Amino acid sequence: TSVTAANQMIPNIDFAIDKLGAKKIAILSDNGGMSKAGVTDIMVYMKEKKGIEPVAGQEFAFRTEDMTPQLLSLRSAGAEAVLFIGSLGDDARKVLENKLDIGWDVPLLANQTMTNFAVGNVAVAGEEAFENVYSTQFVGMTYCPSDAVGSSPFAKFVATAKEKVADVDKMGGAAALTPYYIQPLIVAAAINGAGSAEGEAVSKWLEANADKVEPIIGPIAASGTNHFLPAPAAIKVVKNPYKVREDGLVERADCGA
Repeated sequence: TSVTAANQMIPNIDFAIDKLGAKKIAILSDNGGMSKAGVTDIMVYMKEKKGIEPVAGQEFAFRTEDMTPQLLSLRSAGAEAVLFIGSLGDDARKVLENKLDIGWDVPLLANQTMTNFAVGNVAVAGEEAFENVYSTQFVGMTYCPSDAVGSSPFAKFVATAKEKVADVDKMGGAAALTPYYIQPLIVAAAINGAGSAEGEAVSKWLEANADKVEPIIGPIAASGTNHFLPAPAAIKVVKNPYKVREDGLVERADCGA
């Protein structure tokens, strides 16, 4: 139930180009395997689907002390938007702090790490650091202002988790429990659908019928070459990720679009 780095970032690319009007896009990522693979994949997507190539790219090590050199390099390249792929909450906070330090208000479009650690990071970096910052999240965990509070399946899951799980917030909130909730439901649906608990049969059924399973996070997909289940349509761009609504959802950036 993990999301590939590319699927976390493709909505950001589309948003930067189609909504923000950015033509010069740079990439900043950590040096982990997921991020390296993601950079390769999104460069292909940018060229083949959008007809552009990054104006610059920079990399940083996990838990780096300073990203200022990388940010200054991207700014010198004339970047109109920066795609950020990070794996750690500390690195997500550091890029926000350093971006604020150098007074660069360029739009920063980040992967789900930014969203997942936003509440903790805003307490350290402040709301100003999140200005002009976007990130991605599962569509089932997002809302538009017209959506009633507490009405979505995920919002109902949040309410149940708060009622049933002691100190759920200390565990990372209901969102941190989500994988352990949806994984057995997906497996059960696949076993029932395949009529067998044999691994290959379950796998084949999911490859052909993943769209028949409806987890609370959003749609899933599978193929013979890809078993990262969250479908591209399951990921949306959000704004103000630190502003979590009372029902546990964050606001989508494309509402009314």
